[in-house]
Amino acid sequence: MILSRKKLNRIVTDSFGIKASEMVLITGPARWMRAVAVECKEVGALPILYQTSLQSDRVKVPQTKFRSIIDNQLPAITEEIDAWIEICLPFPRISKPEAGVVMPDWIARIVERGVRQCSLTVPEGPLRIRDAVMKALEADVDSMVVLGRKFRELLASARNVHITTGLGTDLYLLLAGTGVAVDCGRWDPKLQVDNIVYVPGGGVVTVPDETSANGLVVVPVAYLRRAHSGWIRGLQLQFHEGRVNLATVRAKSGLRIFNRILEETTGDKNVIAEFAIGVNPNVQNLIGSMTVDEMMGGSVRIAIGDNYGWMNGKNKSDLHWDFILPEATVELEGKTILKRGEFQLGR
Repeated sequence: MILSRKKLNRIVTDSFGIKASEMVLITGPARWMRAVAVECKEVGALPILYQTSLQSDRVKVPQTKFRSIIDNQLPAITEEIDAWIEICLPFPRISKPEAGVVMPDWIARIVERGVRQCSLTVPEGPLRIRDAVMKALEADVDSMVVLGRKFRELLASARNVHITTGLGTDLYLLLAGTGVAVDCGRWDPKLQVDNIVYVPGGGVVTVPDETSANGLVVVPVAYLRRAHSGWIRGLQLQFHEGRVNLATVRAKSGLRIFNRILEETTGDKNVIAEFAIGVNPNVQNLIGSMTVDEMMGGSVRIAIGDNYGWMNGKNKSDLHWDFILPEATVELEGKTILKRGEFQLGR
């Protein structure tokens, strides 16, 4: 299922902000790279295609139409590019399951240079997944940006957060006050704080004080795809002074998966790292792909593990694990801004 040219053009221009004369590195499955490259070229940009060795896509990129590169050319290219478009499958093909991941040098250099990073999750896989991704991509970006700005204003001026859910989550935390990213599907330096834009979008993200989280988080379904983890259901995480007490973790099923992943990773792996609110109204059910699930409208996202350098985050770890809490209730300084998944901004 390839997106229409009109939709891809809107993503390239409106969401990613690609302009004439910009040099754009594109990575991902070959047929998707080529489709995105066509739209980059349409606006006068210079697309450069790189297909990783992990991919098994049999469709070859035509050498005569677009410039393509191989592994040993990446370091030089990262010094020249203006933007990087990473095309992601909902369920990436992974040759070796890994719980902990170290950033490749070429990506680290892209981050260091402050290159615009554009992530596009495409509709691939079983019909249910393709339909869910397509629906998420169709969400109105303008409306999400407006909503995201409102949440950013509230989060930027708040300190105390209380999160509850019908399943038993009851967590208190303090916001670090180091920034709020509006990740709603449109590149804007005034909205993003990390040079990254995700499509589909729909999240407002910030960093808590790493020592502040206290209480219980009950995650209906947890997973870590790159570790081929499978599902952990009814996961209970007890936080004390920012850390998950690993001795008290419980789950209805899959607890051994959680324990294995924590055993295989290092550093501040059990420290709270992130707090976010999902605002994409077209993401209504978890599909098991975090690039889509984390945008679920009316949900809260809590992460543990690495956040080092991101909005002055202090955690260093080879693990970053996101947990989605659907239909959450959030109070800021005692005022309810989200009630059982319904936004309360005008009340």
